[in-house]
Amino acid sequence: MKIGLTFSNRYCRHLGLDWKKTYQDILDRGIFNTVRIPIYWDKIEPSSGEFNWENVDFIVNTTKKYTKIRILPVLGRKTPRWPEYHEPVWLENCTYQSRVDSFLQYFNKFIERYPNFKTIQIENEPLVDFGLAQIPISIKEFTDRVQAIRSLFKGEIITSDSIEWGNISRTLSIVDKVGINIYPRVYTSTKKVNHRSNIFRKYRRLAKRYQNRLFVAELQAEPWWTSHVKHLTSKNIRKTIKPVYIYKYYKKLTKHTDTLLYWGVEWWYYQLNSKDYNSRREGEEYIKQIEKVCNHNNKFDK
Repeated sequence: MKIGLTFSNRYCRHLGLDWKKTYQDILDRGIFNTVRIPIYWDKIEPSSGEFNWENVDFIVNTTKKYTKIRILPVLGRKTPRWPEYHEPVWLENCTYQSRVDSFLQYFNKFIERYPNFKTIQIENEPLVDFGLAQIPISIKEFTDRVQAIRSLFKGEIITSDSIEWGNISRTLSIVDKVGINIYPRVYTSTKKVNHRSNIFRKYRRLAKRYQNRLFVAELQAEPWWTSHVKHLTSKNIRKTIKPVYIYKYYKKLTKHTDTLLYWGVEWWYYQLNSKDYNSRREGEEYIKQIEKVCNHNNKFDK
């Protein structure tokens, strides 16, 4: 099984971290073999037709030094981290066809610059009504763009969907493979912690039904709360996530996915860089639990 994570340079900056230093440290630890990277369109093409690949270049060139680590890029209007839609401002005034054409131009520039990717994720939960956008992605728009991309890219086209709110069969009818996002404990608008005790059973049923066409794109490993993580108390944090859940959740998914990507590495490093001793200890414990997962997985794969 491939064990990895999603890394967002945008969220690192939001937490006050040096994202380049953080990313380098993640790679140096040699724990993971897959890193899912959101490519933020609004940062790449702030003005129509003007592209800035500096941050992506850093990630791609740095990762090349680690031959056992692969990058899974995520491109689209909707990519990981709030507010979900990270599209250029100028796109808001475009017609439907212009939006599609603009994305295809952006996508083509990406694969021309980085031709070695065999798998690319298009959008993050594109058909789930979640996130801030003037014009949400429709089924037609997503389908049209994926079909057009196939004429440009001969590799595997994947996307992601929510196990709670998604329609897996519909999404699989459009792409080659779907990553499932799993969040077992979340704080809801009703001010209660929702413990989704059946979420792993549901995933196992779906995995059995669709076999190798599903994988785990996001497995919760950070707090899910309605307020900023910087303002959470230790008590509230531990209501939705604890280090011990890292290994516990992994065990529930072993043998049911070929890829498992954790969600929350930026949070671990925020803890590791805290001035509070207990927070630093907790950050270290997240890393230890991940190492435990990877050591078990390495034995299991042999």
